[in-house]
Amino acid sequence: MITIISSTNRAKSNTYIIAKHYENLFNNLGIETSFFDLAGHDFSSLLTHSFQENKFVQNLEATYFENERIIIVAPEYNGTFPGILKLFIDNCNVKKTWFNKKIALTGVANGRAGNLRGLDHLAAALMYMQNNVYHNKLPISGVSSLITNGVLTDEPTIAAIEKQLTAFLNW
Repeated sequence: MITIISSTNRAKSNTYIIAKHYENLFNNLGIETSFFDLAGHDFSSLLTHSFQENKFVQNLEATYFENERIIIVAPEYNGTFPGILKLFIDNCNVKKTWFNKKIALTGVANGRAGNLRGLDHLAAALMYMQNNVYHNKLPISGVSSLITNGVLTDEPTIAAIEKQLTAFLNW
């Protein structure tokens, strides 16, 4: 099973649409996924409890992070990845949740770089936590122009995602 993370707390965002595209591709291949949408959770308890006593985070860890492989779709927030993802990671039992995973990264942005800088920041943090980050970090630029009626429709982007996904599965 593979965990797919839509790593923004903005509901029905472009990040969510791209992450759902990954989920659909895996499902079409018959590969089971768990979809973790940060917009679908109330993280207010993270501000008042440490991870050791936070049942909310412990439930999320047990539900989504038992898998060896993870795909993170990360939008650009102020030149890096979303703070809500950092807040979640910092409140997890890092050794249980984030050690020794195989992780692929995809960045989304309306700008021209597709969140490359944010992917590098995220990759550095993930490697510090002893993860294997897949070398083909996919930046998706001008993301709003690639989506029609809530669906990714740009064929070159779809092909790039399929190429990344296939190689990640064989890695």
